[in-house]
Amino acid sequence: MAALAGDEIQLLFDNSSSALRQMQAGRVRGLAVASMTRLASAPALPTFNESGLKGFLSTLGHGIVVPAATPRSLVDAINGAAVLKEPDYRKIMTDDGVRVVGGSPEHFKQFLASERAKWGSLVQKLGIKGE
Repeated sequence: MAALAGDEIQLLFDNSSSALRQMQAGRVRGLAVASMTRLASAPALPTFNESGLKGFLSTLGHGIVVPAATPRSLVDAINGAAVLKEPDYRKIMTDDGVRVVGGSPEHFKQFLASERAKWGSLVQKLGIKGE
């Protein structure tokens, strides 16, 4: 982000939380968001889909993971915690460009599997290796 704001690079694909702060400060200009819906905190910013790149979707998901042997009752208790439903938390996250979703452990597992499937072929095709 510093390189973009300093005119060392011309384009950056960044998360909404970081980018929104820089956009609001007038340091950078947003072109589009990679979700299927516009951000509540930047409603004038179109989606890539609206901008002509149909079907382009790239999301950033956060979740809590625990060891596989964790008792289901504890998993359910953690998952049922009300933090995602708290109005103050939701407002802070929404203002920061985050869409709060929530869901079951199974839903999160499906999300992770779909992301692996979507990006895995690109990683293989480009020969990207982790260190």
